[in-house]
Amino acid sequence: MTNTATLSPKSRLLLEPAIRAKIKDTKRALVAFEVFLIENEDAMYPAQAIARMSQQITLVDAKCIAGLVQSIQALSHPGALNVAQVLKNQAAVQFEPCRAKLIELMDASVGLLRGYRADAQKEEADFFTRNGLPVEATSVSKRVNGSISELELILNEYRNPGSASPLPSPEGTPLTWFNVTDIAEAI
Repeated sequence: MTNTATLSPKSRLLLEPAIRAKIKDTKRALVAFEVFLIENEDAMYPAQAIARMSQQITLVDAKCIAGLVQSIQALSHPGALNVAQVLKNQAAVQFEPCRAKLIELMDASVGLLRGYRADAQKEEADFFTRNGLPVEATSVSKRVNGSISELELILNEYRNPGSASPLPSPEGTPLTWFNVTDIAEAI
């Protein structure tokens, strides 16, 4: 059995089965969102796609050049900007289940951290009182408070989507706070 008293708040959260399950659910939602972005990237960002394809023309054989030229022409069509905006709007809608999962994960984590803080404060009060000393915060409760503050800041950004990027990157999600860097790993 692991002695959780010596673990960082983040490490302690990662031992919680409920948090691990929420991380797994969130990763599934983010993978689906990432697939949507990958499938529609060129149409969503036609100027970048045209630039990339133009560079590739010199690197490929003649058979591929015709396909690249055709793709560039399609992305250069005046309607391409309208399609791009429609897809960006769809991406925002596609991200909503991810946002909900991320908020659920962070809410649960903050709730557990508050419980850890209450436990730490009780132990601090017991220790200092037992030794006839004034009660003060120790590094344990300070670290938990820091973790709560970090997550609440991120949580606020996701609760108020107007303050976030219209097309968030799956890599830039709060999962990085939980040390998850590859959303497709071990789902």
